[in-house]
Amino acid sequence: LTAGSRITRIGIPRYTGLLTRETMPAYRDAALTLAGQHFSPATHDLLAYGCTAAGFIAGPAGDAELARELGRVTGLPVVTTARAMVLGLQRIGAKDIAVVTPYQDAVNLQLQDFLADGGIRVTRLATLRAADLAALCAIRAPEVEALARETMGPDCDALFIGCSQLPT
Repeated sequence: LTAGSRITRIGIPRYTGLLTRETMPAYRDAALTLAGQHFSPATHDLLAYGCTAAGFIAGPAGDAELARELGRVTGLPVVTTARAMVLGLQRIGAKDIAVVTPYQDAVNLQLQDFLADGGIRVTRLATLRAADLAALCAIRAPEVEALARETMGPDCDALFIGCSQLPT
């Protein structure tokens, strides 16, 4: 970002439910519609898609497809948090990592598969298992920090804290 960079945040409606494979098509369609309405090369330089769980649920191919579609409807380069996670961990040479998330088990399994596709193994995983959006929003930074400190160990190259909505 430069001094003149403009940052715009657009919330994609989720209502009260957490993302699942079943809710992803509507969430994806809403993201594409909103992005097309609010972002263009005339007003922005880059689109950062900040829903990490959506990338895990879609898988590497689905996440890449969403990035391409977002780029098509906006005319902007696109980065997703799920892909950025893999690239960042690869860049520092992390092979075995610790992970902390707020997710339910199904999304955690998809996160592990996403990382494995990038050659990264989850050695330790701890989750806050938020049951719904209200529970996710109730998580506070000290709770995340405590779980991260408990989870990271000498057998891990790095710690990844999943979910761009978590206060860290």
